[in-house]
Amino acid sequence: MPEPEEKDRRLWAKIDVDYFDNPKIDELSDAGQLLHVGLILKAKKQQKGGVLSARLCKARGEAALKELLEGDLLHKIDARSYQLHDYVKHQTDNEKLSKTRSEVGKRGAHVTNHEKRQIYVESCLHCQQAAVDGESWLKQAELGPNEAPF
Repeated sequence: MPEPEEKDRRLWAKIDVDYFDNPKIDELSDAGQLLHVGLILKAKKQQKGGVLSARLCKARGEAALKELLEGDLLHKIDARSYQLHDYVKHQTDNEKLSKTRSEVGKRGAHVTNHEKRQIYVESCLHCQQAAVDGESWLKQAELGPNEAPF
C-alpha cells in the first residue's frame, strides 16, 4: 500500500492567471511587475494585512516603486510603510484559513467516528444537526459517550 502523501504546508498567495492581462499590471515595466508580485508574496509571508516597510517596497528601485504608487497598486501610509491596494480583499488571512481547516477536520472526524460507525454523540454539533435534518444513518445509531473528542 502506498504511503500517504504529506500535506503541503507552504504559504501561498492568490494570483489570478489573468494577472498580467490586467491593464494596471500590463502598463508596468518588468521591474514594476516583479516588485508587485514580490510584495504580494512578502505580504502573505509577513501576515500584516498587506502593510509593508518602505525599505522592502524600494527593493527594485525608486522607479518601480513610483510606478506602483502612480498605478494605484500601492499606497503610502507614512514615511516608513506602504499598503498594497485591495490586499485584504483578495488574500485569505491565516486565521480564517486555519478556522476553515479546523471546521473541515471536525466534520471529517464526525463522519469517520460517528456516521460510519453509526454512533450518536449528544455533545457533537454535527450529530445534533444530523438529528435536526433527520439523516438516515441515525435510524440504526447507538448512543455514544456524552462528549465528542473533537
